[in-house]
Amino acid sequence: MKFIQLNLNHCRVTQDLLEQTLFESEMEIAIISEPYRHRYGGIWVTDSTGGVAIWACGRQTVQCTASQAASGFLLAKISCVYVYRCYAPIISTLSEFEQMLDNLVLDARGRSPKVIAGGFNAWALEWGIFLQQEESTDTFQPPPNETAIPPVTRDELLEICGRIGDNKAPGLDEVPNKGPKLAVKSRPDMFAKLFEVCMSEGIFAAAWKRQKLILLPKPGKNPGEPSSYRPICLLDTVKKMLERVIYNRLLPVVESQGGLSDRQYGFRKTRSTIDAIKLVTGLAENAIHGKGDTSKYCVVVTLDVKNAFNSANWNLIRKSLAKVGIPDYFAAIVGSY
Repeated sequence: MKFIQLNLNHCRVTQDLLEQTLFESEMEIAIISEPYRHRYGGIWVTDSTGGVAIWACGRQTVQCTASQAASGFLLAKISCVYVYRCYAPIISTLSEFEQMLDNLVLDARGRSPKVIAGGFNAWALEWGIFLQQEESTDTFQPPPNETAIPPVTRDELLEICGRIGDNKAPGLDEVPNKGPKLAVKSRPDMFAKLFEVCMSEGIFAAAWKRQKLILLPKPGKNPGEPSSYRPICLLDTVKKMLERVIYNRLLPVVESQGGLSDRQYGFRKTRSTIDAIKLVTGLAENAIHGKGDTSKYCVVVTLDVKNAFNSANWNLIRKSLAKVGIPDYFAAIVGSY
């Protein structure tokens, strides 16, 4: 696949020359800023402002697109390649530019393969920084090596298998839990390699994102009402194994950086909701202990977030993980998830 990128500066002649160049050089993808007009030949994808465009002018097919006014970039998936076009106009403030880069990084981490193109306007004042050249000093300082992915071990896989009950209902693949567990015990090296590649490439397979939905009726509710049923999703066994592998690596990183409140009791080792109940009842007992004026009032306020998991803002979750300094491979696999 052959690419070309340029800024047309809203010029008709420049766009005409581009079209002729594409024809003569047999280019397939043009990544454009400030086009003169919409081009109707091929497949032309533009953002909401019309300021950037991706033109699939060959035989390549556009599988999907994404653009938001506040994101600062345009995305098109062309023949399984994610193509990004970002543009920081001269009127952008430094904070707006940084936000655009944050949005781009968060979105691109979970996609592969990808091509990222864009223009950072050199006339912006924020770029007016003069670096004094010194022969013995490098002006480019590369980032430190990224944290290596802890290898998946045989003992870890066997411990994960021990957590999965043999008689639990299977997911969409209809494979009973005993099958994958026996496969892991027979070839733990193969599954270890599979999970390590998923994490290193930042890929959570599309098949594992699909679940088997079961509706359980709530006692005493009208069967004709949708709210009278409690939905549960049955997962494929191998997906549950990969989730536990990710969990085993993600939780220690988040906890070591103070990313969880000390009063977070759910989904943590050596803690449970029983501990949370004991804390609340202990506070209440201390408040009402005593007689007369020595006793205090105690009020308990509880909140239930409806459909909490499905309504969670994943962009905010990814930003929160980035703030605690999770390695890039975590950001990629979480983004794909």
